[in-house]
Amino acid sequence: MQSNYSQMSLSDAELNLLSQWLDSDETAHDVMSLMQLKGYLFALICAPSPVEDELWLKEALADDLSALSDDKLFALMALYNDLSTQVFETGFKLPKAFMEERDVNANFTDESELHLWSKGFVRGIGYAGQLLECENIDIDLRSAFAMAVTCLSYFADETSAHMQSEQQKIDFATLSSQMLEMMPDFASGFAELVEALAVSSGLFNDEGWD
Repeated sequence: MQSNYSQMSLSDAELNLLSQWLDSDETAHDVMSLMQLKGYLFALICAPSPVEDELWLKEALADDLSALSDDKLFALMALYNDLSTQVFETGFKLPKAFMEERDVNANFTDESELHLWSKGFVRGIGYAGQLLECENIDIDLRSAFAMAVTCLSYFADETSAHMQSEQQKIDFATLSSQMLEMMPDFASGFAELVEALAVSSGLFNDEGWD
């Protein structure tokens, strides 16, 4: 999905202002943080079918658009455009800070940008089930997509991560380290993987789902 705001971009200072606004008293309590919004938009941008701007804006802002002035709308659309450009043109890369060495449990706290990004990704990946349930999909593509979704959503929920560790009989810290190591590759190729899976399903054309 390509945005109509193709000439927009945000400076670091503008991103900081957007982040402060999302966390301020001007917005609803459960509005997404900037990093959660980035994960959410990444998943939507990679989706095989476009999502109307109003729908994702309402999701991001907890259904409350009352505080959405023109400059805030401009900033949000610019953020979407920046991420879209990375995904489809310049190459998407996760923040380097995600890969910093830290106690494994710290990656699952609300202070962790990695955790917040993964939470946002989970909220935007609702189309995964529809793709995985399609018949006649190439088995290797299905497996790769399922693994990519599992990896990119891993740090969203510590309880789920521990369950995966127990099911796979892999030490929690070891599994977490493995997932973190795989995330950059899965993220950079995720849009292409979604497209390949959608085409393989036979339920997708240039206009979206048939």
